Amino acid sequence: MLALCRRDGTVPSEPAAGFDWAAAQSFASRHRLGPSVYWRLREQGFPAVPADVREAFEKTFRATIGTNLAYVCVFLTLLERLEARSVRVIALKGPVAAYVQHGNLSARQFGDLDLLVPRAHATEALDELRDLGFVPEVRLGERHLRTLLRTGRRELKVTHPTGWVVDLHWESLGAHFAWCREDELWDRSAEVDFEGRPVRTLGDVDLALYYCLKAAEDGWSTVYQLLDAARALEALDVAGWERLHARAARSGKWRAVGASVVLAGELLGLAVPPRITAFLTDRTDIGRLVSLARPRLLSSDAETISFPRLVTEHLRFLERWRDRASLLYMLALQPGERDLVLLPTWLAIPPFLQAVRLARTVRNLTAAIRT
Repeated sequence: MLALCRRDGTVPSEPAAGFDWAAAQSFASRHRLGPSVYWRLREQGFPAVPADVREAFEKTFRATIGTNLAYVCVFLTLLERLEARSVRVIALKGPVAAYVQHGNLSARQFGDLDLLVPRAHATEALDELRDLGFVPEVRLGERHLRTLLRTGRRELKVTHPTGWVVDLHWESLGAHFAWCREDELWDRSAEVDFEGRPVRTLGDVDLALYYCLKAAEDGWSTVYQLLDAARALEALDVAGWERLHARAARSGKWRAVGASVVLAGELLGLAVPPRITAFLTDRTDIGRLVSLARPRLLSSDAETISFPRLVTEHLRFLERWRDRASLLYMLALQPGERDLVLLPTWLAIPPFLQAVRLARTVRNLTAAIRT
């Protein structure tokens, strides 16, 4: 299954005798690789693929097409409405990633839209989403939304009665993962062609950094995310790789980015320039991260990670103490939507919210450690 996602010509023409197609399907489903695998098998004429397996892959593929096309309609409608209000938008992942990085709108699964807007325009963007019928899981008033914007929150998930989901970001990543200032991301962003329409996304190097760090943030739990990183890294020229290393090293993110690069090279055949390989060779900390992540990426079983262990793993791949402190601050003091609505309006102020959140976090950690 991994070989079918590679672009370096290592895919065998036919699987070996006795190939376990049930296990292959399980692996592809667990790592959300169905569309990528289907396209490659289709190119090869489905060599030695049993009829029931082919039908299962085709069923997943057709479902992906339907979902993706529906999201494209929502995506374009949102863009038009936001642009009409002069709200700048950067598309993250979703349909733009499928079309630009993977080469085909149906070659990548996605179940939501990720849009980045400037913090100053977050309220306007939320207004447009609400006009289209999108609402947060928890009903929030205007004061709640203003409080969220003041207390370090960087995104809000909103859903539509039809099941569509939009993640609205007003910062690309938390402070612990930021590799540059937000205005630099906007200055380096680029327009790409999306079905004949210009759409703004991150610049090539920033996009590769974003995908590498997103894979790390989720503990390299799915090949699907690593494949996004590999596709973005493949688009870099030699100078782009040099800028990638410089930005990651300067911001203290090379440990996480380097581990994503190594894993993409090992599992997906990513060609890494020799100079970049030299920066990775002697990093034993990166090697340890790779050895921890590799079993997850080769397993068909989803691993359940407890909250304390997840925090520990996050801290492991953050290099700088200020980034570790920022992560702990976010986990312990950043209020959630439920924190806001459970309190009387007059108490919904940042210091009190942070005290409530800290007490709840200590309680949850204590309970998790005891069990």
